[in-house]
Amino acid sequence: MRYLERFLRYIFWVAMTAAIAWIAKKIFTNAAKRNVGTPRATQQSGAELPKAKKLFRDPVCGTYVAEDISQTFSSSQSSEKLHFCSRDCMEAYQREHATENSGNDRVAAGA
Repeated sequence: MRYLERFLRYIFWVAMTAAIAWIAKKIFTNAAKRNVGTPRATQQSGAELPKAKKLFRDPVCGTYVAEDISQTFSSSQSSEKLHFCSRDCMEAYQREHATENSGNDRVAAGA
């Protein structure tokens, strides 16, 4: 009889533990479903996050810079618009390309 009593007690506690685990899982999955799809900052403040800005690489120094703060230069030879991090980089690019286009037989550095 003692064996049957221990077995039933064991089954009872296993069932209780399984029920508690099932309830905890339901609580956490429901809480996670409510938070899916909305960024944490939006949940807290209610404001939209700013959109990411497109970055352009400076052809002289390689720095990435946003379009709204970059120094822009449109080349007459190509239709592309170049973006520079500063006026110094823009002037260096113009000087470098002015010597290339002047017809001199100078060899570029690293060539």
